[in-house]
Amino acid sequence: MPPSLTTVGSVLRGIVSGKSVQTLERPAQDNELGILKVSAVTWGSFRPNENKALPPSYDPKDCPRPMNGDILISRANTRELVGAPVMVHGDYPHLLLSDKLLKLLPDESAVDARYLVRALRSPSASAHFFQCAGGSSGSMTNITQSDIRSAPIYLPSLEEQRRIAAILDQAETLRTQRRTALTLLDSLTQSLFLDMFGDPVANPKGWQLEKLGKLTSKMGSGSTPSGGDAAYKTEGISLIRSLNVHDGNFKYKNLAYIDEVQAAKLSNVQVAEGDVLLNITGASVARVCRAPADVLPARVNQHVMIVRPKAALNGVFLERMLLSETMKRALLQIGGAGATREAITKAQAEELLVPLPPSPSNKPSPPASPPSKPSKPPTAAPWPRWMRCLPRCSSGRLRGSCEERPRPGGKGKSLNFPMDSMT
Repeated sequence: MPPSLTTVGSVLRGIVSGKSVQTLERPAQDNELGILKVSAVTWGSFRPNENKALPPSYDPKDCPRPMNGDILISRANTRELVGAPVMVHGDYPHLLLSDKLLKLLPDESAVDARYLVRALRSPSASAHFFQCAGGSSGSMTNITQSDIRSAPIYLPSLEEQRRIAAILDQAETLRTQRRTALTLLDSLTQSLFLDMFGDPVANPKGWQLEKLGKLTSKMGSGSTPSGGDAAYKTEGISLIRSLNVHDGNFKYKNLAYIDEVQAAKLSNVQVAEGDVLLNITGASVARVCRAPADVLPARVNQHVMIVRPKAALNGVFLERMLLSETMKRALLQIGGAGATREAITKAQAEELLVPLPPSPSNKPSPPASPPSKPSKPPTAAPWPRWMRCLPRCSSGRLRGSCEERPRPGGKGKSLNFPMDSMT
């Protein structure tokens, strides 16, 4: 029997709201109270470290806290990311929910909590939240509790829900292991970068510092075409959004497309191969990667900034520098990474100080060596006939069979390939 289509509200007992409070500009330390940021729920798994410390005098009263098995969902974020759900694994009594987060209370007689999280990530639910998102801010949009309750989901039997959830849990475990391996590889890359160039903020090598704006030929972001999601095409010119830009990695999933007319209105933000892309708003602020060639031609929307280095600044170096821990921290501080709005302006990015390693082109050339007499390359011995057949063997182009024949004079045997076996 096919699953029935229903709404999220039909399988909920209720929705609990977080609180809006003043925070300190740092994460909570051990046993300190902290309030979760939107980024704690944005990327598919619960991230308790994404929080801001609360003043010691704050009285939390009945503010909800994330506990094991809770389903949390963002009610505010960029249009592409709003409505992101996660399940909490473990108890966090020292963390509170901000007013940008909601806790869903599922009716366990109707829905499996793990299945509900996956259903909220489905394309139909995500498209619903995208359409419902509204607000006057260019970077932060909102959905209401009613929007969440009216989101469409497919609801099979409880037994089938648990079966589906178990399969997806196994897949998520494999993805987590892969992400861990990639994180370790990225850590190795960053270690090599620091070993070669040093901390870009501390600049222990004493290299010349220049403002990023002076080292780039272009810095700027675009806009979203009128009509939002409905205006996107199935093919055409790529429109790069914040959800495509991940640290050191371009994500092709959900890459949007626009037509020539829409692209002409964004002609000032044409992406070139090797451009560094920097997320400048929302929960993904300060994420950075380079633009791959296979997405071109492309434009960016208002959440992504193009940073195009001049010849004096290597693009790979710029990307790895912006990915370094200290520079990332500086970018987040510039962006005012609080529990509400996060943004980096063009003026702020242009003022970022960049250490310039000595350019190889500025190094003195070594003295020229006297020309040496060219030597005649050795002549390669011809392959035996049977060795010349190996490429055909490995490619399946050798037909027939080989046979042993006595050598002339009775000295052993040789392999013979009939002439018609060679193609």
